[in-house]
Amino acid sequence: MAKQTDEKYSLVSVDGLNAITTLHATATEGREQLAMARAEGNKPAELLVTAALMRRLLDTLTDDVLLPIQSLQGTPLGFLTDKDSVVRDPKTRATGYGLDAIKIVTAQALAAGARLIGNEVNIIGGKMYLTKQFAKRQLDENPDITELDWHDGGFEMIDERTAAVPMWATWRQNGKVQRAELLVQERDGKKYDERIKVRVNKGMGHDAVIGKAEKRLFAYIHKIATGESMLEDEPVEDVNVIDGDSYPTPEPPDQEPNRPTAEDATDGAPPLEDWQERIVDAFAKCKTTAAESKLYQKYLDMADPSIMDWVDSCYEATVKRLSEPKPKQGQLID
Repeated sequence: MAKQTDEKYSLVSVDGLNAITTLHATATEGREQLAMARAEGNKPAELLVTAALMRRLLDTLTDDVLLPIQSLQGTPLGFLTDKDSVVRDPKTRATGYGLDAIKIVTAQALAAGARLIGNEVNIIGGKMYLTKQFAKRQLDENPDITELDWHDGGFEMIDERTAAVPMWATWRQNGKVQRAELLVQERDGKKYDERIKVRVNKGMGHDAVIGKAEKRLFAYIHKIATGESMLEDEPVEDVNVIDGDSYPTPEPPDQEPNRPTAEDATDGAPPLEDWQERIVDAFAKCKTTAAESKLYQKYLDMADPSIMDWVDSCYEATVKRLSEPKPKQGQLID
């Protein structure tokens, strides 16, 4: 039996549209009650409202509702994840996250007031992260904030993984001009580095670094204007997911990072930890590129960013080992 569709929205079923409408109404009611509890400083009420809101959202998020949402992952029209290129189902060749993970993230996004379209949400390591697009929309929809204008001064790498981005912005709040300057400032003869600090991951381009800084700037302005924090800490690694307006363009570095590999792990390097030894041994046992790829996929599926630098090193060393020509009997290879 075909599902009944709405005359106005003929692409969706009536049941699906009703479910989404109910979800948004529930989320809006929950956010209003949470705001009231926080304004009153009523921690028990905040806890109970949060629990009740999540329960009602999860109960309403059936598979019929989640399947269309799942199809939105992997594109900026919907939401990006760190598994957009990882095959999840060998039979269907489906990529990305399954319904269980998407269900939790969808409920969290609705509770936060984020949309599952327009790349306002990323899923990294199975967790929800709110993006620059979400932060900017919060400012755009705040009637007290108008004429927002902002600029950046490029960025400076202050260590191997951290960029400092000078930024300044002006806006009107209830008609009064406001200004934020996040720069290196001098006060009372002392210098204070108030630039926005962002983590720079492997393969990140200029736009992605500035995009991260813009997200933090928007959250900073939102807190000034409302007194409320907007964003959580960023993930440790998000090489495949960005908050900028374009994907990062991976470029080979002029010099390989100074990190131990499977080949030199025992040659003058510090003693390996147990988990490092297990990874080295696992790759050493690979006799074919197919076995190596399968093992690498296994580590990707673990979604543990903290070990991926080491896994990448072992993978690269194994690729090199397996690609080297094997000498025929009586043949020498330089």
